[in-house]
Amino acid sequence: MRYSLKILIVLIVLTAANIFSLYPFSVNLKDSAPDNPDDVLLNSYIMQWEYEHILSFDLSDYFNTSYYYPYKNTLAFTEHHTISQVFFIPLYTLIRDSVFVHNIMILLLLILSGLTTFIFIHYLTSSFLSSLLGAVLFTFVPYRYTHLVHLNVIHWWIIPVVFLTFYIFSVRISPKNALVFGLSVLALVLWSNNMTAFFIVPFFIYALFTGISSGAILKPRFYLYLSIILVSVVILSAPFLWHYIKLRNEMFFERFLFDIRYYSPQLKNLLGVSETNLFWGKWLGKYGKWECFLFPGTIFIMLFLISNLTLFVNKYRRYILLFSFIAILTLLLSLGPYLDGLEGDTRGPYYLLWKFMPGYYGIRVPTRFAIFAYFSMAVVSALFAAGISERLKDRKTFRVIFSSAVLLFTILFIFEGSHRPELHRPLNHPERDPVYSKLKKMDYGVVFEYPAFAAYKDAAHVFATLYHRKPTVNGYSGWNSKPLENLRDAVNTYHPRSLIRFMRDMNIRYFVLRGNVPSDIYNRVSKLDEYDKGVKKVFTNFRDILFQLDDAELNEFDFYKTELSGKEFYIPSCIRNGERINGGIIIKESNDRFSFSHRRRYPVYLDFISRGNGKISKVSSDIVAYRVYEPGNIHLLIKFKADLPEGLYAVRLNNLIIKESVKLSPSCPYDLSENIELTDIDLPDRLNEGEPLKVEFRIRNNEKYLKAAVDIDDFTTDGVFRVAVFLWGLDEENQQIRYEQRYPIYSDMSQGDVLHFRQYLPFFLKEGRYKLRVDCVSEKRFWFSSKGSCGVEKEIVVGKH
Repeated sequence: MRYSLKILIVLIVLTAANIFSLYPFSVNLKDSAPDNPDDVLLNSYIMQWEYEHILSFDLSDYFNTSYYYPYKNTLAFTEHHTISQVFFIPLYTLIRDSVFVHNIMILLLLILSGLTTFIFIHYLTSSFLSSLLGAVLFTFVPYRYTHLVHLNVIHWWIIPVVFLTFYIFSVRISPKNALVFGLSVLALVLWSNNMTAFFIVPFFIYALFTGISSGAILKPRFYLYLSIILVSVVILSAPFLWHYIKLRNEMFFERFLFDIRYYSPQLKNLLGVSETNLFWGKWLGKYGKWECFLFPGTIFIMLFLISNLTLFVNKYRRYILLFSFIAILTLLLSLGPYLDGLEGDTRGPYYLLWKFMPGYYGIRVPTRFAIFAYFSMAVVSALFAAGISERLKDRKTFRVIFSSAVLLFTILFIFEGSHRPELHRPLNHPERDPVYSKLKKMDYGVVFEYPAFAAYKDAAHVFATLYHRKPTVNGYSGWNSKPLENLRDAVNTYHPRSLIRFMRDMNIRYFVLRGNVPSDIYNRVSKLDEYDKGVKKVFTNFRDILFQLDDAELNEFDFYKTELSGKEFYIPSCIRNGERINGGIIIKESNDRFSFSHRRRYPVYLDFISRGNGKISKVSSDIVAYRVYEPGNIHLLIKFKADLPEGLYAVRLNNLIIKESVKLSPSCPYDLSENIELTDIDLPDRLNEGEPLKVEFRIRNNEKYLKAAVDIDDFTTDGVFRVAVFLWGLDEENQQIRYEQRYPIYSDMSQGDVLHFRQYLPFFLKEGRYKLRVDCVSEKRFWFSSKGSCGVEKEIVVGKH
């Protein structure tokens, strides 16, 4: 059979199978989403933004999107889709509908992933049926369904391309092969920073094996070309990394170990699939967890095991061993830093990457290592089939039987990997919204739209900026920008005059108030124009209102220009040697002053002055502008690591000095006091559907020192003090709804200290009854049951508007 005919057959099979496996989504690509419509909108926005800048040659603002105002170059915060432009540019030029193109690309990328896998395996084996088997195994593994709307993840087609081009380059070292390999590596880097980090481990093992097998590592030309490739790729990808690192520091964006553990699977999730899986959803859906549907299917597991059991009768045994090792290692890495998820302390190999390898501390979802495990398992299974088929080439009957079995497994696995997704309709037609139509005609200015949901609910606001062409204050992808938190809090709590002043200080020129907000907030905020002549109600559509504010400008807080004399400066009275710790500065301002910050770091030095000999030691520190939006107080968080000799010290920052001595010691009595008081508790009895849940109370410490929980390397460090909120559904319709979130206490508490905890929780609940429990917790210790420190437990009712 000619190679071109083989490719055509593979394309027909993959196309038909993908249409079947994703029905009804696959035949409803226009204005639909197979899961989270907000991810579809964000992806579509990013690709259309990049499209417009590429075709207009306006690359200077390529990263400077309209979301996450006032931060700049925010394309680096979410995953950019630069590699997607290979497909998006021609399709969008023809169709002019970014959501439709996005959904077409989902199918295209899945088909292409199978095709490139087929080409890679066929290059190794020349076996059509075995290569088709490997392509189907990799393409239809149930894990892919988790990421259908994560377009930044499903560019799996790049993996076999990089493996293949490196194989060709190492076997035949030439400028042409080096160039092709270099382009594939560039495609990898332009795919995703995170996926590049995941790729390094399996590819290093593969490249070392291939380089030794081919003898390339003994040839100087190999290292010369490899160096040129790596340097070129680093230079070309530098803008993406540079903007990400800069924005990460400016936004004070960090991943704690708890975040990683939360998105790591438990061992039971190895059996988990999405409930929409056609074959296994009914039985194994209960073992699933978002991002952790790790069950590859019975056929996949069986073929992988048989491949290793028949290893020594197979001519491809070396490659079977290689890819089996990669599969097992990457599967272990996909389990995250602790092999028992949130439930224990059994550390896995990922812990070493997190602890010692740069970059991995910032990756939230280690389960994506599983993609490389599935690819390796697919290659192993295909090599097994090719090797056995080769051994049976002189025994026609057995070869026909075996080939038929391989074909049957291929077809059955398509069924195992098929889903029946529920369709959603993304809000991708802002031109139909009268408020946006009016806003489009207004002069340039910053927009804030309320309600502004915390995560995965505000992509329609982002997408609308492609229509009205104005920057917005928002948050996305599970990370609320500090300006969004400040504004949302201000709308909920401030007097209208204070709210107007605050929005001006945040450079808000247009404020969109939607009618679907709680009536008490709507009645107060809908009359903003009555409190200030500079506020105009420029458009009303039923209950939706568009306000315009004059004289808006960004009131940026700058620590270096702040007068600190007379301000309160504090750090813990006892610090463990070498431990990262927190202190702070309280700047007391008048109640009508609203300061604003990019939540950025300011590098400073703390002077530790020995009480014994007066020696001064400088400790590198960061000042983090945090909670600076509060009227009355500005809290600056000081983050530092004191690695000094044991003893008593005075501590000084500029002209501020700690009044009491600070002790550096191997051990400090950090613990959650048994005499914690919770007072002024404010929990709702009722909520409207879609309304955020507000939790508010005061915490008083009547006993020993309590350590704050901000920026602790290991979330389970003894004595870390947090507030934990649990919420679960009580009715039959919502019993599967469970939330657990922990919030750090940002200030260390000495005896007698009182803190005000106020948090709007991103629990957007549907109608029904729920149980809410709030606790003060000290991680890796017991939950407390004495009055006060246990917190409260209350039933709340969520109803319709």
